[in-house]
Order: sequence, then C-alpha cells, then structure tokens
Amino acid sequence: MDESLKHLILGGFSSQKIKLMLNGQKCVFTIVNVDIQPEPIFSNREKFICLSPITVTTIKIDENGKRKQHFLNYMIPEERNHFIDNLKKNLINKYETINNTKYQNSNYPFNFNFDINYITKRMGNITKLMEFKNKIKIKAIEAPFSIEADPELIKIGYECGWGEKNSAGFGCVEQI
Repeated sequence: MDESLKHLILGGFSSQKIKLMLNGQKCVFTIVNVDIQPEPIFSNREKFICLSPITVTTIKIDENGKRKQHFLNYMIPEERNHFIDNLKKNLINKYETINNTKYQNSNYPFNFNFDINYITKRMGNITKLMEFKNKIKIKAIEAPFSIEADPELIKIGYECGWGEKNSAGFGCVEQI
C-alpha cells in the first residue's frame, strides 16, 4: 500500500467514534488504534473459515413460467456441482470486472469442498435462512472450506467475498 494512502486511512480512522444500536440500545465505541494487516500470499490450495455465510443462486422457472431466484444448497447432492460451478463463474466475473480483461488462466483445476468433519459435527446443519431487508429470505451456508484453484481467483474471493451479495456482508472469510 502506498505510504501516503496508508497514513490517510490510519489518520482518518484513529480517534473516531462508531455508533451502533445493539438490542435497542445506542452504543458508542471509540477507535483507539487502527492496524493494517499484511496482504496474504495465496497458493493454489487454501483453507478458509467463514466469518459470514456464503450464498450462491441460480434462476429457475416456477410453475407459472416466471423466472425465480433459487438459492443453491451445497448440502443437496443434486445441487452441489451447480453450486461449485456458479461459485467459480462468480469469481471469474469479479476477476474480469476488477482487471478489465478476460480471464485466461483456465489450466488450474477448480475444486471446492466444505469441511466434511465440520459438517459431521454439526450433523449436516450448516445452512442458514436469514431475513434480509424488506423481509427477503436468503439461504446461505457457513462452514470452513478448502479450495484448489488459480491463486488469482482465490485472492479475488478473499478480497471481494465468496459467492453473491458480498456488498451486504455475505462471503467474508479468514484464511486458516
């Protein structure tokens, strides 16, 4: 990070206050210190834990012939490959948008798996149904996962979020 930008960010956030409503009560937090974490270096195989759930969708046609958003569920075997394919397409779209170029590095395999030991401990219960603004219900999955892919796509997932609705806080992860 450029030094002048670093100082601008650190100076802009230090000695500030954040006001939040928690359980109906106004809470004020004073920022004492701001640290910038070193940028991680990614290989083609990484493991992450979810700090917020991952959501991936597709479009289905309902019984009335209308297009409807469908939240893919990794835990349903018939949907698992579609979940992984759409996750990969989403990362490629983000890569192409950020880099303003066509993604060309398709010689890497793409393997994505949620942690089976974690799933077993949770008795398969890793899905969440969350109510979003305007009472929209979003199905998402939260569990540690491993990924084998182009390190550039892994970096995009880490920096931008995995899956969809990242601007709403979905898909935030931490490297294990």
